[in-house]
Amino acid sequence: MSAAAPGRRALLAAAASLLLAGQAGAAARIRLTMATGAAGGGFAEIAPALADIADRHAGIELDLLPTAGSHDNLRLLRAGDADLGLVSMGAAWEAANGRPPFAATGPSRGLRALFPLHGTRFGLVAARRRPAARLADFRGGKIGVGPAGGAAEIYLRALAGSLGLALTLVAGAPAELADRVVAGELDALWFGSSIRVAAVQDVMERADGVLIPLAPEEIARFEQLFPFGTAGEIAAGTYQGQTKPVPAAAVWAFALASERLPDEEAYRLTRAVMEQASALTDAYPRLAGARAEHAVRNTFLPFHPGALRHFAEAGVRLAPAVGGAG
Repeated sequence: MSAAAPGRRALLAAAASLLLAGQAGAAARIRLTMATGAAGGGFAEIAPALADIADRHAGIELDLLPTAGSHDNLRLLRAGDADLGLVSMGAAWEAANGRPPFAATGPSRGLRALFPLHGTRFGLVAARRRPAARLADFRGGKIGVGPAGGAAEIYLRALAGSLGLALTLVAGAPAELADRVVAGELDALWFGSSIRVAAVQDVMERADGVLIPLAPEEIARFEQLFPFGTAGEIAAGTYQGQTKPVPAAAVWAFALASERLPDEEAYRLTRAVMEQASALTDAYPRLAGARAEHAVRNTFLPFHPGALRHFAEAGVRLAPAVGGAG
């Protein structure tokens, strides 16, 4: 036997160990189903980016399940037919508390928050010829609210009623409502979005439009009416001629899971998205809010222990009501 034989055996043994380690790593890859949303919607738009992050940075393969949106996703989570779901926190509050459309099934106690996605900001745009400094200045006016029965209409109807503003709300396609604001047939357009809205930009350009801030007491009333609501702002530069941020009301969307999701998987996924999503905001503007500091926008739903682990490591202080140390 040559003197080189033991060295060769050692090399072969090392190669075999590496092969086995690679096979074990491949076997350890995790596959989860994530309920997303309808084609063309915001959730369906960002889902591929989240899946790419999960695959490359967490070793988790996400199967994307198209759905009708938040309510569908919450039902799938409760039934165990999805591991993850992209959900508006308004719908999550309804499910967690057994409110319609979840009254028949009762509260979903096993829902857990993972990480923030984006905030939908609700605000007003008006022609500059219609002077106003807050929502209350439109008392008795006519306001466009987007599609009938949509979130924008529901929120403004409740807010205006609570403030005693006696507004006339006009539903319709945003582009048509923008035309009516430009023509002077409507006093303003109430809108909600996490990114620039074409109809709002249209008013800004054609009617020298102005974004109307919500007053602090108006935002506070919104938060009282809707426990999932928070203060927000429309970032400076979102619209033509807008040089400063504009105070608004906001409802956030989060990725949710059930309490059945293993802690390590929740941790790996949350850490990966929170650390990597900011690099994708040029291609996916809706991911601009997917940052650890925005975890505080969840004010009522317990976080998954795996997510809490990441936010603690990131130095984010969360309230005891959502599982944080305060």
